[in-house]
Amino acid sequence: MPGALVLSLDLELHWGVRDHVTLDAPYAANLRGARDAIPAMLDTFAAYEAACTWATVGMLFARSRAELEAMHPARRPRYADARLDPYGEPVGDDEARDPMHFAPSLVARIAGTPRQEIATHTYSHYYCLEPGQDEAAFAADLDAAVASAALHGVHLRSIVYPRNQRNAAYDRLLRAAGIVAYRGQPRGWVHTPRGGGATTLPVRALRLAEAYAPAGPSYLVRWDEVAQPSGLCDVRASFFVRPVREGTAMHAIERARACLGCGARSCARRASGGSCTCGGTRTTSACGPKRTSRCCERCSTRSPSAASDTGWSRCRWPRWPTGRWRHTSRERVVDR
Repeated sequence: MPGALVLSLDLELHWGVRDHVTLDAPYAANLRGARDAIPAMLDTFAAYEAACTWATVGMLFARSRAELEAMHPARRPRYADARLDPYGEPVGDDEARDPMHFAPSLVARIAGTPRQEIATHTYSHYYCLEPGQDEAAFAADLDAAVASAALHGVHLRSIVYPRNQRNAAYDRLLRAAGIVAYRGQPRGWVHTPRGGGATTLPVRALRLAEAYAPAGPSYLVRWDEVAQPSGLCDVRASFFVRPVREGTAMHAIERARACLGCGARSCARRASGGSCTCGGTRTTSACGPKRTSRCCERCSTRSPSAASDTGWSRCRWPRWPTGRWRHTSRERVVDR
């Protein structure tokens, strides 16, 4: 069976960071930049016929403050950490006056672009593992998410949990609401879903280090691992793409990350064309025992044994919307 590259993005604006980022903080400029970035990304996806899932906070669907307040569920979580409660957040009258808390125009733009799915990121950026929340509050939040999406003609079929706080006890509620898939976490202790209080600085540091030097289990997901006993599909995350500016130290690190392990990949036949994130030449090649394409001439310097199935036996260069190519994992591809 052919492999698949799954793209998913979280659309949350200020609702996703309101507990630790104020509207006058420097990071707020990044949130405002989404107004330019999202249409540009949609144009790129359309040009390359790329599918993407946009996990959207339900509150962003509202066209006005009155509509937003009418959609609020009666049962709400009572977080032990009061900063997590979004219902006291001051909001403007509509999207024109408050583009950080309303985004119906962005939702419409996504819905109108071919091959784009709108998923739920819960209604209120709900934290499923935080003390003070319960099953009844999550059920009410999920109902509000479904209703807010329906106002825009959107039928929700998948979910991305805010801060990846999946609570398996709520799987039956998802099925009842028509949700069939969720974005899970990679395998390994460092990626185990946990509440904010348990996501300590050492855990964050380990996640960052593991992103650049994977030491845990394979990030590749076999098709037979997707369907879960609960009846849902777990589309596990594998590669978090970090935005960086050209010429910065982080850009150099990201570039090295993208080409990590290339030295053990091979290209038996090369044909020039385009550029790789490492600065080398994109090629069409026969790598290892199978012919594949889009390997990097600069990176690929050694040929693994065709009989070996333990090393870098395949090349994985999925096309990135910018026109460049980058790895999505350090792991080998199995029987594409």
